[in-house]
Amino acid sequence: MLFRSLFTLGLGIALAAPVFAQGPPGHHGQRGDGPRQRPAGVEAALRHREQLKLTERQVADLTALREESVKVRQQRFTEVLELSSRFRAGELSREEFRSQMHQRRDAMAPAGRQQAERLHGILDETQRTALHDMVRADQRSMRRQFDGMGGRRPRP
Repeated sequence: MLFRSLFTLGLGIALAAPVFAQGPPGHHGQRGDGPRQRPAGVEAALRHREQLKLTERQVADLTALREESVKVRQQRFTEVLELSSRFRAGELSREEFRSQMHQRRDAMAPAGRQQAERLHGILDETQRTALHDMVRADQRSMRRQFDGMGGRRPRP
């Protein structure tokens, strides 16, 4: 009986360990003390177009930028899906898979910076500041909703 109880306890701990190793909800893959900060994106600018008082030209430029971004992300998703399939089929070792994933991530970094620069060029300084503030408010609102669902303890 004692052996069965210890075995069950050990099995429970072994199964739960990966969950606890991930850290608190919403912090997967992040480093540092706080949540990872991403620059405000083109989708956020379009979502807040009325508050930002975007011109028709700005909306057209942002829409074109968003469409280009979607195509790039779709292509990247397809590449990652193919790599994952090759790994699961045994065509790639774990090291090869990780190496290729890192190469893909590093190759995408300039595209992300380029998109941020293009967004920066479309909006004026006042709009950029307002967009940043709106995105932060959206994040706080989502965090409060998540906290209300029992996701984590309220912040002091």
